Amino acid sequence: MPDVIDQFDVSPRQWLRCQNIRAAKLLVLMSVAIISGCADSSRVRLTAVHSPATAPAAATRPSTQAGDFGKDAQRILAAPTGFDRGRMIMTLAVSRKEQWIAAADAGDPCALWLTGECMLQGAIPATPDAIAARFRAAANKDYVPAMTSLGWCLLLNPRCQQNEESAMTWAEKAASQGDREGVTLRAVLLDRGIGVRKDMTTAVTLYNQAAKMGDATAMVMLAEMYGQGRGVPKSPENAFRMYTLAERAGNSPCKFDLALMCFQGVGTKVDPSAGVQHIVSAIDRGFPHAMVKLGELLEKGEYGIQKDLAKALYWYTLAAARGDTFALSALGRLYEGGIGVERDPAKAFEFYSQGAAQEDLDGLHNFGRCYRDGIGVTRDYAKAMQYLRRAASSGHIGAMLNVARLYAGGLGVPRDFDVALQWDQKAADSGDARGMCNVARANLVGEGTKLDYVRAMQWARR
Repeated sequence: MPDVIDQFDVSPRQWLRCQNIRAAKLLVLMSVAIISGCADSSRVRLTAVHSPATAPAAATRPSTQAGDFGKDAQRILAAPTGFDRGRMIMTLAVSRKEQWIAAADAGDPCALWLTGECMLQGAIPATPDAIAARFRAAANKDYVPAMTSLGWCLLLNPRCQQNEESAMTWAEKAASQGDREGVTLRAVLLDRGIGVRKDMTTAVTLYNQAAKMGDATAMVMLAEMYGQGRGVPKSPENAFRMYTLAERAGNSPCKFDLALMCFQGVGTKVDPSAGVQHIVSAIDRGFPHAMVKLGELLEKGEYGIQKDLAKALYWYTLAAARGDTFALSALGRLYEGGIGVERDPAKAFEFYSQGAAQEDLDGLHNFGRCYRDGIGVTRDYAKAMQYLRRAASSGHIGAMLNVARLYAGGLGVPRDFDVALQWDQKAADSGDARGMCNVARANLVGEGTKLDYVRAMQWARR
């Protein structure tokens, strides 16, 4: 296959790093079983998230007050994904933010929405209540984009108060005025039964309606439903078709899904070259995680791609420089193990520390391991427990197992087999085979529980 990796020019590009607020919108809504753009299934938790399409809604009315900021709003709303919307907001805010704030203070609904979006992106410091208040003030003036933004904020955004019933109220108001994002939000709420009774039939109808209006998020949701056979007959071919339509509508994150399907021949013929082209295209759009996926393919030599650790290191380094936490963990792993580079525990520790500083679960886990094992730092079991417990409490299975071992060994904490078993049980209940083995052993020898050979056998057989 042609070496498209060498053909891609990654000379420095100007791009603004900003929070991808809308890429997080569906995080709590999507199952990790969704067909993901990750070649490594253990990394599904990020790439299963898709940014909603944000082209202008039919009912959007530009503001005519305080200098007419309607053109600013239309430029932002025309961005094909939440990632692009965020970058557009941050770019315009450099020169326009003060004017938006002044107009918002004067009550201009468009400016209220613009400043609310700036708050979500972190361009304007704000409390959760202040963000919701901006959107609510604009929505109460019948500014349609604010209705949808308020609905998402009230429902999912961690920086805003959550109120499921109000989210549906505002979604319905926006949808009634022809706003396709409002239609999609209604579908999501009905699809997942959030704040309303679950209604898959109506959800599918609304997703199709929004998709026909050009909303790429609705297309992605339909693709995932076809991929899972959830609410519709399972059809990999239809899933691939909907992902393709979403990509054409401007949704770049779905390129990961298309790439994986091309690699595996799901819903289409096996075509590694097309898969790589999808990833390279996502890189060209400025998605750092696409660089990580390309690095993983090069590191493992998967799907007909020649293994090249030097190129893998190159792409991981580029992604890490742009703040991707998966890349930080990958670089730490390479330097820790001397994979394609000279072994350097100090560098590994530094990369893991950067991930931990961003509260990345893999970063926290690996940072804790460094303190436990003395990798690039003096061994400190108390600090190891501190970071491992933080990762474990947030659902990292490897960290759960390591916390259990520290309690069982009395390392950094008083020995406590009861607590050790609790953490092993959490891992086992999450489907981890190691956790199941540990629970079986605890019941076999009576550590943290009474001797129970029957229960030990049950867990061992799983």
